[in-house]
Amino acid sequence: MLFELQKEQLSSLFPFYIVFNTDFQILDYGKSIDKIIPSISAENNFLSLFEISRPRTIQQKIENILKNQHSLFILKIKGTNLELKGQMLSLHADTPMILFVGNPVLKDQGLLNTLGLTLNDFAVFDQTTDFLFLLQSNQNVMQDLQKFSQQINEQNQHLHTITQQLQASLEELQASEEETRQNAEELHAINEHLRDTTQELHLQRKELERKNEYILSSINYARKIQQSILPTTSFLDSLWENYFVLFMPKDILSGDFYWAGQKKNKSLMIAVDCTGHGVPGAFMSLIAKNLLDQIINEQNITEPDWILENMHVGLRKVLNQQENFSHESVDIAVIVIDKKNKILEFAGARNALYLCQNDQITALQADKYSVGGYFLENNLTFNKQVIPLNSTMRIYLCTDGYKDQFGGLSNKKYSSKALKSLLLSIQGQPMSQQAHLLEKALLDWKNKEVQTDDILILGLEIS
Repeated sequence: MLFELQKEQLSSLFPFYIVFNTDFQILDYGKSIDKIIPSISAENNFLSLFEISRPRTIQQKIENILKNQHSLFILKIKGTNLELKGQMLSLHADTPMILFVGNPVLKDQGLLNTLGLTLNDFAVFDQTTDFLFLLQSNQNVMQDLQKFSQQINEQNQHLHTITQQLQASLEELQASEEETRQNAEELHAINEHLRDTTQELHLQRKELERKNEYILSSINYARKIQQSILPTTSFLDSLWENYFVLFMPKDILSGDFYWAGQKKNKSLMIAVDCTGHGVPGAFMSLIAKNLLDQIINEQNITEPDWILENMHVGLRKVLNQQENFSHESVDIAVIVIDKKNKILEFAGARNALYLCQNDQITALQADKYSVGGYFLENNLTFNKQVIPLNSTMRIYLCTDGYKDQFGGLSNKKYSSKALKSLLLSIQGQPMSQQAHLLEKALLDWKNKEVQTDDILILGLEIS
């Protein structure tokens, strides 16, 4: 029962009412609804039978209906030209429900006969919807409605009761005018405060934009400084004829960098991956670059394993890791081409070397610990691997950014195995073209995923 009324009493008052829940399942309906939609049942979906054509902003959503309870609703009965005009009311019972009360929109009398309706199918008065909203807001009205339902057959008495309740509600509205005025003053004060707060936020946003512009300008300038420590193209051209550099920083600044040099009959190429990326990685790259310059250029150390051992000692000393327990470390791969003795020497800290020769690819594994870091002993020994230069070969030094990039249909890492297969598949291409093929393969794999780390691959052909 709604409002303590029996279904027959409610149908007599509102013959065109419809009750549905928040899932749009029809729970009850008036006797005249049954006439104009003979197929209706208590299990029908409201939206399968009716289309809400007004208000236009409803979009068939319960929350929009609840926000527009005091608006005029027009329901079009699907499959017919008939429309119902009325209002929606939220009923807060054990289960939330929506009540629609209204009347058909009749454009000519002939439509009555088509629908099988007579004047007895319509309520005698139009004030019923206002009466319902008053019943919802006041418990006293519920009690009056119970008395009213007991005298449902005497319509003059019903109208008299409704008039009394409307008068009582009017008095309540007049009594609440002072409270409404006070609320309006409070809202005005709140709006003033919000306006001041908005202005303050605007100024803060401007200040943040200014600082962000300054920081971005500083980072871009730092990028120029970082790029200046990399070997120039002309210098690399003087060392090797066929080579490429694929260098893709994740951010403006990078924790990856590469080093190249010449000492007597030995040519060196080094790929370095410092802890972190962005600004922290860039700071570490400057420290690592300075250590390599000292070890190779000043101390004249060209043995790849000795370079790593001295890097380990130097990095721990510069960062004072024995005292402050910092985690910063470097993954590095070093190759030395000894032209006099016709050998290639390799040592690596977590960064492997890929060697392609005679249509085969081999991974020369690095030691499984990094250079630096407080948790390792102060003196480390790295393994050196020696490869004879007896035929044309192609070698690749890589940091872990390429193989660890997420992508593909399953959004997983690219993997070392896939990288080896890719390198083998492009052996028919010149070195200058291989960098473009590697970059395209990575972008296709990554697709719309973000780049997860700095990426560096150095390729070199040795005849």
